[in-house]
Amino acid sequence: MELLLRHGIVVEQLEAGLSIPAEVFRVDSLAVQRPYQGHRMVTLQGDYHEVEREVPAGWYWVATAQPLGALVFTMLEPEIDDSLFTWNFFDRAVTERRDVPVLKLMTVPVVSRTRITRVAGR
Repeated sequence: MELLLRHGIVVEQLEAGLSIPAEVFRVDSLAVQRPYQGHRMVTLQGDYHEVEREVPAGWYWVATAQPLGALVFTMLEPEIDDSLFTWNFFDRAVTERRDVPVLKLMTVPVVSRTRITRVAGR
């Protein structure tokens, strides 16, 4: 989340939990590439599937309907070569045959949100 903020992306935190239909990417396979610029780049393959997901208060909402929406998409899309998945930001959360921890919502969640302006403690 800090990296998104540093890029000037608007990030909001959900003030309450909700249940919402979403698309989530399930990893079928992952490949770790040779080291490049100090990282071991990861390539994910899989497919999206629709789920009804319980999203707890405190989760982050990052809309693509903002001036840097294309950058949001590039950073958070699992199969894009320059995504945060490729550059090891999600390594602890990504394994084969599991859903990635990023949901794709087709509607804006109807819940109060607070805009995050900086990372707590910084």
